[in-house]
Amino acid sequence: MTDVKVSPPCAAAAAIFPCRCSNTSAGVVTLSCDGVTEASVATRALQAEGYGANPLGAFHLRYGTVAAVAADFFGERSFEEVLLHHNRLDAVEALSLEAMKDDLVTLNLNNNRLTQLLLTQLVY
Repeated sequence: MTDVKVSPPCAAAAAIFPCRCSNTSAGVVTLSCDGVTEASVATRALQAEGYGANPLGAFHLRYGTVAAVAADFFGERSFEEVLLHHNRLDAVEALSLEAMKDDLVTLNLNNNRLTQLLLTQLVY
């Protein structure tokens, strides 16, 4: 018998707008909040109902003006890839990546204004 994969669902487009969600037949879900100016927009999209089980494939928050990632930013949502590059991030609060400690494979923080390293969050 062939094992059939079913793509996990995305949250409703209206609930996460202006963010976008896509999934592939391989089951990779990507939530993209590129270009947003306030972290609350991405937080609302992350907390929306309707996604598949953790971990999701990727979260993109690129080319925006978000300045900080709060400790509860991701909530219990976990991703294998998190791209936070080309923003104005000067702080990523402790424990913001806690839910992802077993799932996170790629983290990109390039081209931000970070003043403190996140190594204590990422090394267990």
